Amino acid sequence: MNPDQPIRAAALDWAMQTRAPDFEGWDSFTAWLEADPAHALAYDDAALELLPEPEVVAANDNAAVSLAGWFTRNRGWLGGAIAAALVLALTSVLWLAPGGTVYTTAPGETRMIALADGSKVELAGGSRLTLEGERAARLEGGQALFTIRHNDADPFVLTAG
Repeated sequence: MNPDQPIRAAALDWAMQTRAPDFEGWDSFTAWLEADPAHALAYDDAALELLPEPEVVAANDNAAVSLAGWFTRNRGWLGGAIAAALVLALTSVLWLAPGGTVYTTAPGETRMIALADGSKVELAGGSRLTLEGERAARLEGGQALFTIRHNDADPFVLTAG
């Protein structure tokens, strides 16, 4: 058995579950994604596999032309290009923000972040949040909803701006 097979199977399962309109397991899904960088790559591949086959209409006639052959021929370099882009994006984020972990969302996107102490952050679209330690964060822009685990000895510190 290929050692990546359990990750691929789990990724395919998550991809099918997250497509459901009534899916409520976002906390578990986020925890699974953040547990291993290979999970995100496997999930991306699985989500792409579930997309319907794209078709285009040729300009010279009304016949539908399948793009499946193009994806099959170019899958090797396309996967490599996506992996390289992800590595570049992660490296640039880590390099630009040495003081903490940076989370960003595109407009219209939301992201659930599970913190090490059990607290949770739901980051709204068009937002940027930097975690500056286990119980400190800086909301640099946008909106976020925080569900903080109470600790008198170590209060959670949030700064905005």
